[in-house]
Amino acid sequence: MSYGADFATADPGNAPLDPTIMIGADPFFWGAILLGLLAALFLGWYLGAQSHGRRPDAAHAIWKAIHDAARSAMGADDNALKGKAEALRKVIDERLGKTLKLAGGLSGRIKKLDDAIAGKGPVQPGGGGGHTSPHGGGAHAGAPGSEPAQGEAGHGGTGGGGGGGGGAAAAAAASVTVVTIGGPTAPPTPTPPPTPPTVGDLNHREQTDALRLAVAAFNQHWRDETARVGELRAAHAELSNPGPGHGSSGHGKASGHGH
Repeated sequence: MSYGADFATADPGNAPLDPTIMIGADPFFWGAILLGLLAALFLGWYLGAQSHGRRPDAAHAIWKAIHDAARSAMGADDNALKGKAEALRKVIDERLGKTLKLAGGLSGRIKKLDDAIAGKGPVQPGGGGGHTSPHGGGAHAGAPGSEPAQGEAGHGGTGGGGGGGGGAAAAAAASVTVVTIGGPTAPPTPTPPPTPPTVGDLNHREQTDALRLAVAAFNQHWRDETARVGELRAAHAELSNPGPGHGSSGHGKASGHGH
């Protein structure tokens, strides 16, 4: 049996004609490939974690949202002013409502705390006076070892001569002279406190004027972008700071004192 010329170069060992796969390559080569794949995976994981963990700074976005609403209310006419003012209030409540609620609940109590630390506050009537005798006399009236009163001295002196009675009469005359010449003047009439402004319903014109003034005052304060954004960032940093020693188990120590 004979074959044609096309079969002249056939491999008698039936070896594949495809290029040889480098299964038996140097182990260092395969190790370098695996290390490259691991490095790429780690880099992707790290970048993804950083992108998810890094939150955008919301301070400027909060400032701009409220600033835009305030500017819109500033440019509104009398008919649209009330609606724009309500929209401004809604934006403030949506962006800072919980923060304002926290500050509002603390402000009055902190003021009282500061006044108490400084020694200021309402004084109780008669709180600083001394003890008054129930008989209307001085603190030492009728006390053991004290001097007798003028009336008692005069009464006792009648048995020993007229000297005691003369001294009592002279003292009484002097007392009458002082009262007649230099009597106490009438206290000045205290100035009545100013009457607080009456709070009531405003008519349309008064409400429009009040809204215009309130919106202008708010815009004047909020328009300082640098100061307001700085305050927002400082407040966020303060609320996000757990403080020193936050990792210690203080609750266990506190509960241990109860036993």
